[in-house]
Amino acid sequence: DPGWNNNPGKFRMRMAADLIAGKLDVMDDETRRIASADLAGSSLFRHIASGGVRFDPTSTDPEMISRGDISLPFAVLPADTAAAAGAKSRVLRLSVRDAQRIGAAPEAYGLVQRMLDSGKALARRVEASVAGVLRRLGMRVESDGAAVYLDELDAGE
Repeated sequence: DPGWNNNPGKFRMRMAADLIAGKLDVMDDETRRIASADLAGSSLFRHIASGGVRFDPTSTDPEMISRGDISLPFAVLPADTAAAAGAKSRVLRLSVRDAQRIGAAPEAYGLVQRMLDSGKALARRVEASVAGVLRRLGMRVESDGAAVYLDELDAGE
C-alpha cells in the first residue's frame, strides 16, 4: 500500500516502466531486441521523444515533477556496455525530462540501438560511427543499477 505520502500517478508510471523493463531484462537477446524496437516505434515513445508531454523542469508542482519521470524502455544495452556502466539492467529508457533536455528529433532515437551495437563503451558513454558521423551517447544509471536512462545524445561532427 503506497499510503497517502506518495503521488499515485508518479508511482503508477514508474511501476509500469519498471514492469516493462523487468520483463525485457529476463528475455533472451533476440526477443528483447524485437520488443524494444516495438516500444521505440510506439506512439507513446514518439510522444515522449517529441516533447509532447507538457513538462516544466523549473516547476515545484508535484504533478509537474512526476510528468518528468515518465519513461519508456526503447533500446537494449550489450552485456559489456551494461557492465562498463555498472548497470544491472540491460534496458535503456528515455524519460520525459531527459527527452526535453536532449531536444533531439524523434528519428534520432532510432540511431541509439545501432550506436549501442557497433560503438565503443567508455563507462557510461558510447561512441560510434554511424554513416560516417561520429556520434556519442551518455547514460545515467540509478544508484542501485536497476534503471538506465539515456542522458545525452550527440550527433557529433
